[in-house]
Amino acid sequence: MVQPLVSRYIGDEQTDVTLPVHRGLPSRHVTVSISLQQPVRVTGRATTLSARGLVGGLHTEAVLITQDRTQCGIHLELHPLAVRSLFGLSAAELSGRIVGLDDVDRPTLAQLPDRLASTELVG
Repeated sequence: MVQPLVSRYIGDEQTDVTLPVHRGLPSRHVTVSISLQQPVRVTGRATTLSARGLVGGLHTEAVLITQDRTQCGIHLELHPLAVRSLFGLSAAELSGRIVGLDDVDRPTLAQLPDRLASTELVG
């Protein structure tokens, strides 16, 4: 069961986003971002990364995320001790890093953005 491992989850849908860059500030959580539309583009670090699903380890500096005018996605804040059971990595291995879900050795995680985007919402 995943629920005790997730500190908070946020779903968002935005239109007419005017800020070109979002600053992802350091926190006490490991962050998972899943876009249901365009890939998330992380810039301003040693490497640039673009993927529909990302996991960001604990870090000490802000992460810059290029924003599109419309966005739709899900963000999970995970307890650091959850990292090994979900991703097969320790929180220390992810420390200061951001990786695509398709780069984690869990094939079902790589498929997650497409599976969520194709889900019909009821409500």
